[in-house]
Amino acid sequence: MIKDTSEKPHGTRRSGYLGHLLTAASHELRVQLRQRRIIVAAGVTFVPVLIPLALAFLSVGYYGNNGQEVFAYIIEYLYLKAMAPLLALFFGSMLIGDAVEAQTITYVLTRPMPRSAWILGKFTAYLVVAGAILVTSIALTFHASMALGGLEADHDTLKWAAEYVSVSLFALVIYGTICSFLGARVRRPVVLGVALVFGWQRFAGLVPGMVDFLTLEKYVMALLPPAIISREPKVLEWFGIEFPKQQYIITNTRATATLLLLSIAFLFWTAYSVRKREYSSADAVGS
Repeated sequence: MIKDTSEKPHGTRRSGYLGHLLTAASHELRVQLRQRRIIVAAGVTFVPVLIPLALAFLSVGYYGNNGQEVFAYIIEYLYLKAMAPLLALFFGSMLIGDAVEAQTITYVLTRPMPRSAWILGKFTAYLVVAGAILVTSIALTFHASMALGGLEADHDTLKWAAEYVSVSLFALVIYGTICSFLGARVRRPVVLGVALVFGWQRFAGLVPGMVDFLTLEKYVMALLPPAIISREPKVLEWFGIEFPKQQYIITNTRATATLLLLSIAFLFWTAYSVRKREYSSADAVGS
């Protein structure tokens, strides 16, 4: 008796793509967990935990008794503006960059695997590793801030803290897509990433006008919950003359849509760049 197997090719293709994605993710996860940079990244990301602990022992002023505001300041000014971009630079820029520098990308691309599945798998591993480090650090910072008083682990406070965590993870996604794109396109992605994230964004945040709309930080900060701390823009001072910066508000919906579109676009451009790299890498190896 002959069984009908006409349905198998279609089912195999569907499960095959997911299988390739999971294979790439598990392989990248093992690679990242073996690298020394994960220890450095975790050590740097856990530094903010020491701030509320130091305030609890040393400060006797306002911030020594207001853990909620201290926690909000740490999230908004350290995690969102420094730690999330740093983790993206640590891991995201090397997702494709390591394979390109080691010239192993040529052998990877010869395998019968969809390029998009390979990239999405590696990006999934990045989110797992970087997200675990970031969330753990934020949780420890929250508990350390409770030592200052004014911060309790009740339902409303935990919901408020969860909003900060979700925004931080969203920041990991968008910064990670851009750093992955840089890793696929340029030879030194970390250098260019530092210039864009910590150079351009800081400069655009001070310049009067709407220049800051050309930064990711503007849209990420628009996702934050209602402010309990001051979010007034800094004043640019040039040769003793002050140039006040007017604050232009972006709605949460617009910021979310913009960041989602940018994330999808940069992942698509990364896949396109990897496809083009197949030829240039092969030529370089063969020369």
